[in-house]
Amino acid sequence: MHKILIVDDQKIERTGIKFLIHEYRLDLEVAEAENGNKALDYIRNHDLDILFTDIRMPFMDGLTLAEQTRIIKPDVKIVIFSAYGEFEYARKALELHVHHYVLKPVQDQEFLDAIRSVFELCAREKAEKERTLRLLDGYRNALKRDDTDRLLSIPSEILQVSKSPENGINKAVMSAVKFIHDNYMRPIGVEAVAAEVYLSADYLNSLFKEQTGYSLMKYITSCRLKKAEELLKGTNRKIADIGKCVGYQDTSYFCMIFKNCYGDSPAKYREKVE
Repeated sequence: MHKILIVDDQKIERTGIKFLIHEYRLDLEVAEAENGNKALDYIRNHDLDILFTDIRMPFMDGLTLAEQTRIIKPDVKIVIFSAYGEFEYARKALELHVHHYVLKPVQDQEFLDAIRSVFELCAREKAEKERTLRLLDGYRNALKRDDTDRLLSIPSEILQVSKSPENGINKAVMSAVKFIHDNYMRPIGVEAVAAEVYLSADYLNSLFKEQTGYSLMKYITSCRLKKAEELLKGTNRKIADIGKCVGYQDTSYFCMIFKNCYGDSPAKYREKVE
């Protein structure tokens, strides 16, 4: 059952929406609030799937409420319903990634279309999250087995998963993954990645490992070695040049890291695959 919060300063409007939910037997657990401040307090302290809010209200308008909800509960689906159809309201709603903008008086079919669309989105997100969790379980199992081939496939798989906005992965982790893939060729470390996403190194590393089963440094290393492997197979570049291309200025250190993972030095590995 999904949980919906109906927010409107007019009790008759809230009652009307509750009537539609009951009339069409929608699988919704309903809560209500008479203004934005009370709604925000509820959102902070309760699980919520859908915010259904008016715009014009005392104390805090619906767009501000939507903006604050995006910050504290980014996964909540937001539906605006209002008697105001001006472009500026619609533009602001789009900026806040509001899922639907329903005009008052609310028509049955328009309401049903909005809610069913949100249900479908929630179902897709749930399926994607389950897929992501299975993928992450595979990573953790690979780490336990020290499965080198599996570990080296992780960078591309995590990157692919992070491209979907519906996967349940923390946004800071997604940003960290993107930054690493864009900058692995530079001498970056945990501190540089953490600074990019405005978190402490310790906190980001803990969060990253919780969601991927991988420490940040191990992930950076696997990205670099995967690219080094591609260059060894597909080019005739010198070993030292390849090391520098993937972020290792010290050739000896690059060779040591590569051998620890692949069991052969870069030169020996190239001989075997040629």
